[in-house]
Amino acid sequence: MAERRLLSRLYLRDFRSYPRLELAFAPGLNAFVGPNGAGKTNLLEAIHYLCLGSSFRAARDAEAVAWGADGFFVKGRLRDEAGDLDVEVAFRPGHGKVVRVGGRSLGSTAELYGTLPCVSFRPEDLEWAKGPPAARRLWLDRLLVQTSASYRAELLAFREALAERNALLVRNRHEKAARALLVAWREAYLERAAALAAERARALAEIGRRAAEELGALTGESLALAVVSGGEAVVPAAGEASAWRERYAAQLEAVAEEELVRGHTLAGPHRDDILALLDGRDARRYASQGQQRSLVAALKLAEVGHIEARLGRLPCLLLDDVFSELDGSRRARLGEAAMTRAQTFLTAADDRLLPEVAGARVFDVRPGAAQARDG
Repeated sequence: MAERRLLSRLYLRDFRSYPRLELAFAPGLNAFVGPNGAGKTNLLEAIHYLCLGSSFRAARDAEAVAWGADGFFVKGRLRDEAGDLDVEVAFRPGHGKVVRVGGRSLGSTAELYGTLPCVSFRPEDLEWAKGPPAARRLWLDRLLVQTSASYRAELLAFREALAERNALLVRNRHEKAARALLVAWREAYLERAAALAAERARALAEIGRRAAEELGALTGESLALAVVSGGEAVVPAAGEASAWRERYAAQLEAVAEEELVRGHTLAGPHRDDILALLDGRDARRYASQGQQRSLVAALKLAEVGHIEARLGRLPCLLLDDVFSELDGSRRARLGEAAMTRAQTFLTAADDRLLPEVAGARVFDVRPGAAQARDG
């Protein structure tokens, strides 16, 4: 049975619309109810900081600082069989961000991953199938950095190799010697690109199997996921780094002259995409709005299963106004499969959108404040 680590309390200071706030949570469903603009999503964002050390909607930490404040502070008390554990995230513009777990400052945000894993589901995610490739890559990266230290290392190494190669492409415009360095750096870049792609492919094969089971239970449709690289769909199980190295080497040859003109790398995992086939048809082109929503619900449930299998710990669920976007059957399936097992935090405009879950705690939210109905 998977371990349950729960977020029992949340403390905020100068975070978004909240000058001060302290909340105590239920082990199951916690619902934040209030009108648009009341600050419901801000609470989910604060919890996301405790999970991943970052926002799910802002590129810069400074955007989360309350107006007129000199920084923000978010603290969560986690509880499991071993006892309580405090996680703190503090940020001040000009001074940076400090993350502490159990009173110990972490050397990097990556050290926080897995402490309180999470799966977030927002209305923007419903565009997964028809949105840009970068959104699908980010979806996979955010999931895998929580569950795999080797993936985190490969992602960091690839980003460093990519930055170095891009810098050499820019230098090549002005320095003849840079061309020789590009040739020398090619093997190192291919090694890092292939290693990352192989990890992605292996993980996507597992996630695809889980998502296919969830979608089958929800709608009866079949689902297959594949990587699209260089315009070609690649079977996810093709996870050998050597095969990916050959693929990227051929792609680099094909775009070599264009890269020199444009000054950045045009082949590698940062250019790949993820293809979803619903009953054998490309979801980007043929999926209806209802099918897209079913697909994303299945993917989110697959994320829960993937994290549970890899970490032996259930993630918490952050559901931001998605119940208003899902019909009754999808809403019921999401509640049945996830909320009865994982601690869940959701936002809703009114009580009519709340699922019926025993032991749920409901918070009425208004600008700058939130109050539990049960006291």
